[in-house]
Amino acid sequence: MQAESKKKENDSKQKSRVKHIQTNRKQLETETLAEMRAESGLPFPLLSDRSSSVASKYGSFCEVKRGGSQYQTHVRCTFIIDPSGKIVAMWDNCRVKGHVERVHKTFLKVIEQE
Repeated sequence: MQAESKKKENDSKQKSRVKHIQTNRKQLETETLAEMRAESGLPFPLLSDRSSSVASKYGSFCEVKRGGSQYQTHVRCTFIIDPSGKIVAMWDNCRVKGHVERVHKTFLKVIEQE
């Protein structure tokens, strides 16, 4: 059973893609994102969503009310999206500590169900 699970994980790695989409007021240039990726040793692309259109479609660019003010802001989110484009897992307003482990555990459960 463990060997079969490991094979599924390896097969899914071939099909899966990790992308980080950067959205913030500082519009990062492609070169800056490439430098950040290289410095961090990340094995996936860092993309820039300058218009916040991707963030808006996935609900991570939203209106916040704080201290009597209302404004649009980005919420740190992570999604697992299946090959058909369906969101199968989502974490919003993510906290860094333990997040990678939680996502990885869920990802393994998702590929078990494939």
